[in-house]
Amino acid sequence: MYGADVNRGLGLVASKKRKINPTNRWDRYFPPMTSLKHEDKILVKNGSVFTTLRLMRKIVRETRGDTKRLAPMLKRKTLKATIDQIWHFVYNHVQYKLDKQGVEQLHRPLRIWKKRFEGVDCDDYAIFISSILSNLGIRHAFRMTKYNGKNHYQHVYIVVPKNQSFK
Repeated sequence: MYGADVNRGLGLVASKKRKINPTNRWDRYFPPMTSLKHEDKILVKNGSVFTTLRLMRKIVRETRGDTKRLAPMLKRKTLKATIDQIWHFVYNHVQYKLDKQGVEQLHRPLRIWKKRFEGVDCDDYAIFISSILSNLGIRHAFRMTKYNGKNHYQHVYIVVPKNQSFK
């Protein structure tokens, strides 16, 4: 799923592994990897979707500094162009990979960047994108979805309302 239209959302569902841009030119926009701790990964075992969303918001709030220097580099002249740029950046630089069934792994943006070749799932994509948007002052929300008639949530992505000021 590609959410170029800001009313539709900003997210990804990848069906296969893809080639990730190997350049390290973006590393300088992140804090040093030495600031990562073994404990900075949050595991949610059989937690509710509401628990996961609450933790995702907390991670973004507490680790916004991880993308503080990157965010301005992705800003463009319009809201739509900025959203497109963020999506293309994440799509081309971070591999998508599902978590193990029944175990939700949530990572801070710096850990996501470190794991970018290995891959992270939709909630990590959403955390990473939310962090960038937060640093740019762009209002957004997490959206959970269900597919194929299942009665449990299976995917999360970011929605950005069009009706907001953009500077």
